[in-house]
Amino acid sequence: MNRATRSRPATFRRTFSVALAATLAASTTVAGAETTTVVPQLRHTQEVEELRWARDGSFLVSAGRDATAKLWTPDGWLLRTLHIGTMYPRIALSPDGALLLVADHSRRALDLWSTAGKRVRRLPELPGFDQLGEVAWSPTGDALAVCSHSAPRQACEVVDLEGRSIARLELPGRVEARGVAFSPDGQSIFTASGRSVVRWSREGKRLSGFEVPEEIAVFALSPDGSRIATSGGWERGKRSTSAVVTHVYDPSGKTVARFPSHETTRLAFSADGRWILSGGERDGRILVNDARDGSAVAALKLGVGGLDSPAHVALSPDGTRFAVA
Repeated sequence: MNRATRSRPATFRRTFSVALAATLAASTTVAGAETTTVVPQLRHTQEVEELRWARDGSFLVSAGRDATAKLWTPDGWLLRTLHIGTMYPRIALSPDGALLLVADHSRRALDLWSTAGKRVRRLPELPGFDQLGEVAWSPTGDALAVCSHSAPRQACEVVDLEGRSIARLELPGRVEARGVAFSPDGQSIFTASGRSVVRWSREGKRLSGFEVPEEIAVFALSPDGSRIATSGGWERGKRSTSAVVTHVYDPSGKTVARFPSHETTRLAFSADGRWILSGGERDGRILVNDARDGSAVAALKLGVGGLDSPAHVALSPDGTRFAVA
């Protein structure tokens, strides 16, 4: 396997790059000198849409509008490029890192790829799903959750690795899912849509749920399943982007923390659930907050806004690095 030459650090542009940086120190502060050192940018020729770390932290996957998914070492070496054939991918990695699920947002295609570089199979189309949205892979490795993006009735389908249906989760309010995640034991599934967070059994029974104050734009479940984070639009009656708020809940819907945030496309918990990272859709900042009380821990300036703003963020499992795009 050949290693590509790494790019020199340059002005961050989400249109073609992923940046890797050192991240959280073990204490309650961020190591400033390390955090502001951005190591090689990993190149796509079009905007990056998705970032995922392998569960063991051995590699990172980025997927972009150049219809490729790229696998990188933690220090920025290109491992291989998968020509996945979709400009609007949604991706999920199997727990062992051997397979990559690629959902084609616009063409309803669901493909399983080997991270060694070959397409394994195309799964059957899901009835009634005009477009595909959020996806997740069960920690047990034997089930996938795939959500509709545009459909008469919005839903998420739980399927096995051959694409056979296990359950259909009919989302409340007919609003598309903004997030889907399996519980750590793989036996329940959380969906976030509209103003609702719902917990389902793997067989499709609604187990519990709660409402949040504003429309959910972004959703994250902590690795241990004990915390749920949502971020929405601006607070009612306010128009400034500074009014965007992130909420942290326990699974019953009790508020744990609430803090000022920014428009983002991804929230990421640290492995121990202590920190929440978010990348700014427009403000060129990465924010780090304490998930226990919402207090600000650090803000890293990277980019100047718009497509030069790090909207996507993914934190390595060991917490030593994060990737932004």
